[in-house]
Amino acid sequence: MFFVKGLPPNGPRTHHVHIVEPHNEQWERLLFRDYLRQYPEEAERYAQLKRNLAQQFQADREAYTTGKTEYVQSVILKAKVCSNRSNRSLG
Repeated sequence: MFFVKGLPPNGPRTHHVHIVEPHNEQWERLLFRDYLRQYPEEAERYAQLKRNLAQQFQADREAYTTGKTEYVQSVILKAKVCSNRSNRSLG
């Protein structure tokens, strides 16, 4: 499920929330979130990327999102590696 507050042209998008069931294909979003929480320096890199893209693509939401894709995928790969290591150490 995806919930949005604010949609152009009625107003700016201010928030969005993703809700997923465990092991859904969208589960990677939670890996991404948790990785950023665990590694604040990575979270700061992501925040800076978002600020730069927001400035560059002020009126183009799709270009903004596309600009994040490669970075987000690289973090998801790191998160999967960390998750696999954690799971192995628990077993």
